[in-house]
Amino acid sequence: MADERTPEEYRAFFAEVFAALDATPRTMKVKVFGEGLTIDLVDGNPVFKTVGGSAKADFRLRWLAEHPVPLTLGKKSVFTFIPTTGNRVKVRVK
Repeated sequence: MADERTPEEYRAFFAEVFAALDATPRTMKVKVFGEGLTIDLVDGNPVFKTVGGSAKADFRLRWLAEHPVPLTLGKKSVFTFIPTTGNRVKVRVK
C-alpha cells in the first residue's frame, strides 16, 4: 500500500533536512517511509511524485544524486546526506 503523504509534505520534509545541514554540516542518515514515492531530478532539483501529484523542490542545485534517477521508494529507505564542496550535498539511498 502506498504512503498517503502528499508530494508537498515530502518536499517540506527534505527541505527541513537541508536546513539542518545548513545549520550544522555533517553526514546525516534519515529513514524515510515513502512507499510509492518517486524522486526524479528536473533542472538539477528533485521532484517528489506520488499517485496524487508532484511537487518540485528548489534546493539551489545542491542535491547530488548518488542513486538511480528516477528513484522509486519501497516501504522504508535510508537516505545518507553527505555535505561536500560548494555547499552541495551527496545523496545516497539504501
